[in-house]
Amino acid sequence: MNYLYYNISVRITIGNRIEFAVCQSIKIESSVQVLSDTAKLELPREFRNAVDKNGKSVNISGKSILNYIKRGDAIKIEFGYDGRLATEFEGYITSVGAEIPLFLECEDEMFKLKTAPRITKFIKSGKLIDILKAVVPSNYTIECNGDYSIGKWLIEDATPYNVLEE
Repeated sequence: MNYLYYNISVRITIGNRIEFAVCQSIKIESSVQVLSDTAKLELPREFRNAVDKNGKSVNISGKSILNYIKRGDAIKIEFGYDGRLATEFEGYITSVGAEIPLFLECEDEMFKLKTAPRITKFIKSGKLIDILKAVVPSNYTIECNGDYSIGKWLIEDATPYNVLEE
């Protein structure tokens, strides 16, 4: 049946523990100018529409939100129309606001590289693949086509993110 309007559908999953089907606002920024994609969410005053991982309704009003949401939690933001959802953002929570309405700031996988241990290293070959292997943690897959030579490279007390940004 043809409708004159579409219903907006939203699903925000935090740490595979809790899910929200309402949101006051979502702002996702993605650019080739910046290494990291970000998202800012504003959740409404009423949190009664939260659902846990078993699909049970969770009333978290009057309780500390930090029992359910904390910095570093994985977050997945999906939205669309009439229940047809598409994943628009996946990443980690970088900041949890203390006010009502609740503000969440999120960042994509680069958050993990920003919080990874700092590195100090000198790379003689200066090949791009050697620099990437030196800074990117082993649980990531590196795809580097070509044999790019950058020259000698000194990494001094930097996170993997800092090196990639440079």
